[in-house]
Amino acid sequence: MKFIPASLASLLFYLWPMLVLVIFSVQNRQFPGIRRIAIFAAAFVGLGLVFGPSIGNVRWEGVVAALTAALGAGFFIILIPKATKYATSMTININTNIPVALILFCGAVLNENLQVPTAAMGWYALLASGLLYGAAMVVIFYAVTHTGPVISSVLFNAEPLIVTLLATMLFAEILQPVQYMGILTVVAAMMFASARSASHGT
Repeated sequence: MKFIPASLASLLFYLWPMLVLVIFSVQNRQFPGIRRIAIFAAAFVGLGLVFGPSIGNVRWEGVVAALTAALGAGFFIILIPKATKYATSMTININTNIPVALILFCGAVLNENLQVPTAAMGWYALLASGLLYGAAMVVIFYAVTHTGPVISSVLFNAEPLIVTLLATMLFAEILQPVQYMGILTVVAAMMFASARSASHGT
Protein backbone atom coordinates (compact mmCIF):
# COMPACT_ATOMS: atom_id res chain seq x y z
CA MET A 1 0.00 0.00 0.00
CA LYS A 2 3.07 2.26 0.10
CA PHE A 3 3.24 2.11 -3.70
CA ILE A 4 -0.37 1.67 -4.91
CA PRO A 5 -3.82 2.79 -3.67
CA ALA A 6 -5.29 0.64 -0.90
CA SER A 7 -8.37 -0.20 -2.98
CA LEU A 8 -6.24 -1.50 -5.86
CA ALA A 9 -4.04 -3.46 -3.45
CA SER A 10 -7.13 -5.09 -1.94
CA LEU A 11 -8.55 -5.97 -5.34
CA LEU A 12 -5.27 -7.50 -6.53
CA PHE A 13 -4.99 -9.49 -3.31
CA TYR A 14 -8.47 -10.90 -3.83
CA LEU A 15 -7.33 -12.41 -7.08
CA TRP A 16 -6.27 -15.35 -4.90
CA PRO A 17 -9.56 -17.28 -5.30
CA MET A 18 -9.01 -17.27 -9.06
CA LEU A 19 -5.41 -18.37 -8.51
CA VAL A 20 -6.75 -21.27 -6.42
CA LEU A 21 -8.90 -22.29 -9.38
CA VAL A 22 -5.90 -22.17 -11.72
CA ILE A 23 -3.56 -24.03 -9.37
CA PHE A 24 -6.18 -26.67 -8.54
CA SER A 25 -6.91 -27.22 -12.24
CA VAL A 26 -3.22 -27.61 -13.08
CA GLN A 27 -2.67 -30.05 -10.21
CA ASN A 28 -5.60 -32.21 -11.26
CA ARG A 29 -5.04 -31.71 -14.99
CA GLN A 30 -8.66 -30.73 -15.35
CA PHE A 31 -9.81 -27.56 -17.10
CA PRO A 32 -12.51 -25.76 -15.06
CA GLY A 33 -15.95 -25.55 -16.63
CA ILE A 34 -17.45 -22.37 -17.99
CA ARG A 35 -19.91 -22.14 -15.10
CA ARG A 36 -17.17 -22.28 -12.49
CA ILE A 37 -15.08 -19.71 -14.33
CA ALA A 38 -18.13 -17.45 -14.60
CA ILE A 39 -18.74 -17.71 -10.84
CA PHE A 40 -15.17 -16.69 -10.02
CA ALA A 41 -15.19 -13.90 -12.60
CA ALA A 42 -18.50 -12.53 -11.27
CA ALA A 43 -17.17 -12.52 -7.71
CA PHE A 44 -14.03 -10.66 -8.79
CA VAL A 45 -15.98 -8.09 -10.84
CA GLY A 46 -18.29 -7.57 -7.86
CA LEU A 47 -15.32 -6.88 -5.60
CA GLY A 48 -14.04 -4.42 -8.18
CA LEU A 49 -17.33 -2.53 -7.99
CA VAL A 50 -17.22 -2.53 -4.18
CA PHE A 51 -13.63 -1.32 -3.91
CA GLY A 52 -13.79 1.03 -6.90
CA PRO A 53 -10.00 0.85 -7.25
CA SER A 54 -8.03 3.85 -8.39
CA ILE A 55 -5.31 3.19 -10.96
CA GLY A 56 -3.52 6.48 -10.46
CA ASN A 57 0.07 6.55 -9.16
CA VAL A 58 0.54 2.81 -9.66
CA ARG A 59 4.07 1.49 -9.14
CA TRP A 60 5.20 -1.97 -10.12
CA GLU A 61 6.54 -2.71 -6.62
CA GLY A 62 3.06 -2.44 -5.16
CA VAL A 63 1.50 -4.58 -7.88
CA VAL A 64 4.12 -7.30 -7.41
CA ALA A 65 3.70 -7.23 -3.62
CA ALA A 66 -0.09 -7.54 -3.86
CA LEU A 67 0.09 -10.38 -6.37
CA THR A 68 2.71 -12.16 -4.23
CA ALA A 69 0.35 -11.94 -1.25
CA ALA A 70 -2.47 -13.30 -3.42
CA LEU A 71 -0.30 -16.20 -4.57
CA GLY A 72 0.68 -16.99 -0.99
CA ALA A 73 -2.96 -17.01 0.14
CA GLY A 74 -3.88 -19.25 -2.78
CA PHE A 75 -1.18 -21.82 -2.02
CA PHE A 76 -2.12 -21.73 1.67
CA ILE A 77 -5.73 -22.68 0.89
CA ILE A 78 -4.63 -25.37 -1.58
CA LEU A 79 -2.31 -26.97 0.99
CA ILE A 80 -4.81 -27.09 3.87
CA PRO A 81 -6.55 -30.38 2.91
CA LYS A 82 -3.17 -32.06 2.41
CA ALA A 83 -1.72 -30.71 5.65
CA THR A 84 -4.68 -31.86 7.76
CA LYS A 85 -3.93 -35.46 6.75
CA TYR A 86 -0.74 -35.33 8.81
CA ALA A 87 -1.59 -32.95 11.67
CA THR A 88 -4.56 -31.38 13.40
CA SER A 89 -5.71 -27.91 12.41
CA MET A 90 -4.62 -26.56 15.79
CA THR A 91 -1.08 -27.91 15.36
CA ILE A 92 -0.85 -26.46 11.86
CA ASN A 93 -2.16 -23.10 13.05
CA ILE A 94 0.38 -22.87 15.83
CA ASN A 95 3.31 -23.86 13.65
CA THR A 96 2.36 -21.53 10.80
CA ASN A 97 1.47 -18.49 12.90
CA ILE A 98 4.64 -18.46 15.00
CA PRO A 99 6.89 -17.64 12.00
CA VAL A 100 4.21 -15.24 10.72
CA ALA A 101 4.29 -13.38 14.04
CA LEU A 102 8.09 -13.24 13.96
CA ILE A 103 8.12 -11.90 10.38
CA LEU A 104 5.53 -9.24 11.21
CA PHE A 105 7.41 -8.25 14.36
CA CYS A 106 10.70 -7.88 12.49
CA GLY A 107 8.99 -5.96 9.71
CA ALA A 108 7.40 -3.56 12.18
CA VAL A 109 10.74 -2.99 13.93
CA LEU A 110 12.61 -2.42 10.67
CA ASN A 111 9.98 0.03 9.43
CA GLU A 112 9.75 1.71 12.84
CA ASN A 113 6.02 0.97 12.96
CA LEU A 114 5.98 -1.14 16.13
CA GLN A 115 3.37 0.19 18.53
CA VAL A 116 1.93 -1.29 21.71
CA PRO A 117 -1.28 -0.33 23.52
CA THR A 118 -0.93 2.41 26.11
CA ALA A 119 -4.26 1.86 27.89
CA ALA A 120 -6.11 -1.11 29.36
CA MET A 121 -8.80 -0.94 26.67
CA GLY A 122 -6.12 -1.29 24.01
CA TRP A 123 -4.79 -4.47 25.61
CA TYR A 124 -8.31 -5.87 25.89
CA ALA A 125 -8.92 -5.14 22.22
CA LEU A 126 -5.58 -6.73 21.30
CA LEU A 127 -6.42 -9.87 23.29
CA ALA A 128 -9.92 -10.07 21.80
CA SER A 129 -8.62 -9.68 18.25
CA GLY A 130 -6.06 -12.44 18.85
CA LEU A 131 -8.70 -14.82 20.20
CA LEU A 132 -11.10 -14.06 17.36
CA TYR A 133 -8.34 -14.51 14.78
CA GLY A 134 -7.40 -17.86 16.28
CA ALA A 135 -11.01 -19.03 16.25
CA ALA A 136 -11.39 -17.84 12.65
CA MET A 137 -8.33 -19.80 11.54
CA VAL A 138 -9.69 -23.00 13.09
CA VAL A 139 -13.00 -22.48 11.27
CA ILE A 140 -11.16 -21.80 7.99
CA PHE A 141 -9.37 -25.15 8.23
CA TYR A 142 -12.68 -26.86 8.91
CA ALA A 143 -14.36 -25.11 5.97
CA VAL A 144 -11.62 -25.84 3.44
CA THR A 145 -11.30 -29.46 4.54
CA HIS A 146 -15.03 -30.11 4.12
CA THR A 147 -15.87 -27.98 1.07
CA GLY A 148 -12.60 -28.10 -0.85
CA PRO A 149 -10.21 -25.28 -1.78
CA VAL A 150 -12.07 -24.13 -4.91
CA ILE A 151 -15.58 -23.68 -3.52
CA SER A 152 -14.38 -22.30 -0.19
CA SER A 153 -12.19 -19.75 -1.96
CA VAL A 154 -15.28 -18.32 -3.65
CA LEU A 155 -17.07 -18.12 -0.31
CA PHE A 156 -14.09 -16.26 1.17
CA ASN A 157 -15.12 -13.32 -1.00
CA ALA A 158 -17.56 -12.56 1.81
CA GLU A 159 -14.65 -11.27 3.90
CA PRO A 160 -14.19 -7.87 2.20
CA LEU A 161 -17.96 -7.46 1.96
CA ILE A 162 -18.37 -7.98 5.70
CA VAL A 163 -15.57 -5.49 6.38
CA THR A 164 -17.19 -2.97 4.05
CA LEU A 165 -20.61 -3.37 5.65
CA LEU A 166 -19.19 -3.16 9.17
CA ALA A 167 -17.30 0.02 8.25
CA THR A 168 -20.55 1.43 6.88
CA MET A 169 -22.40 0.71 10.11
CA LEU A 170 -19.66 1.61 12.59
CA PHE A 171 -18.26 4.69 10.89
CA ALA A 172 -21.41 5.89 9.11
CA GLU A 173 -19.81 5.56 5.70
CA ILE A 174 -22.16 5.96 2.76
CA LEU A 175 -21.88 3.45 -0.05
CA GLN A 176 -22.50 4.39 -3.66
CA PRO A 177 -25.16 2.54 -5.71
CA VAL A 178 -22.43 0.85 -7.76
CA GLN A 179 -20.95 -0.56 -4.55
CA TYR A 180 -24.29 -2.05 -3.56
CA MET A 181 -24.44 -3.57 -7.04
CA GLY A 182 -21.01 -5.08 -6.44
CA ILE A 183 -22.14 -6.55 -3.11
CA LEU A 184 -25.17 -8.15 -4.75
CA THR A 185 -22.94 -9.55 -7.51
CA VAL A 186 -20.56 -11.19 -5.04
CA VAL A 187 -23.42 -12.57 -2.93
CA ALA A 188 -25.03 -14.04 -6.06
CA ALA A 189 -21.71 -15.65 -7.05
CA MET A 190 -21.37 -17.19 -3.59
CA MET A 191 -24.94 -18.51 -3.75
CA PHE A 192 -24.26 -20.17 -7.11
CA ALA A 193 -21.02 -21.61 -5.76
CA SER A 194 -22.82 -23.03 -2.72
CA ALA A 195 -25.58 -24.49 -4.89
CA ARG A 196 -23.01 -26.08 -7.19
CA SER A 197 -21.15 -27.53 -4.21
CA ALA A 198 -24.35 -29.00 -2.80
CA SER A 199 -25.43 -30.50 -6.12
CA HIS A 200 -22.03 -32.19 -6.54
CA GLY A 201 -21.84 -33.32 -2.92
CA THR A 202 -18.57 -31.45 -2.28
